[in-house]
Amino acid sequence: MTKPVAGEGSGLFACYWCTQEINVNKSRELADKAEIVCYALAVMYVEEIKRVVGGKEYSSFVLRESYREGGKVRKRYIANISHLPRNEIEAIRAALRYKNPGIQKQDILQQAGPSVGALFAVVELCKRLHISEALGHSRQAALVLWLIFSRLLEQGSRLSSSRLAERHDISLLGLRPFSEDDLYGALDWLSEQQEVVQQALFKQHKATELFLYDVSSSYCEGMENELAWWG
Repeated sequence: MTKPVAGEGSGLFACYWCTQEINVNKSRELADKAEIVCYALAVMYVEEIKRVVGGKEYSSFVLRESYREGGKVRKRYIANISHLPRNEIEAIRAALRYKNPGIQKQDILQQAGPSVGALFAVVELCKRLHISEALGHSRQAALVLWLIFSRLLEQGSRLSSSRLAERHDISLLGLRPFSEDDLYGALDWLSEQQEVVQQALFKQHKATELFLYDVSSSYCEGMENELAWWG
């Protein structure tokens, strides 16, 4: 910190810490630099004090500040930090030295968490369409909801659907990790509950006069195949 010593506009400043006179008439930039230098004369640091008691060595750590006064370097006590864990003490020491302060960029591992948005949207849609209500709240029902989601997202096999769960937050469905066999088991359960589920959905949409539902997952080719005839 500086103060003018020869009148306003003289450009001659004296440092509060070291009493040095600094001529900064050349430029304001030099005055800024001079002020920075003077501030740097007061330095805070961690001091380790070692003592031997009964043949055993003990260490204590204190926070001190060094400064210049009357042309001499002096130091003052700030705080005792011996109660802190050693790693925190070393972090403070490093930060005060401006060397590797805190956590370094190379120490941070960036990793994406499970995806939430797409599954959340499908879950909310199933609620609005009363599909969740029709299926119930069992684990099998939650697996069926997952099959609906995976069908909309990737249209893959049951194996790919189970692998897809590794990238999405299945806790939204109240599920824990599951396998391909679990999904086939859910399909068996859905087949048994088909009539119940359809009736529950019909009650929610009974005002509709016409339903078109495509249950076909196969097709026929050829001109002589009676199964391929129209109607």
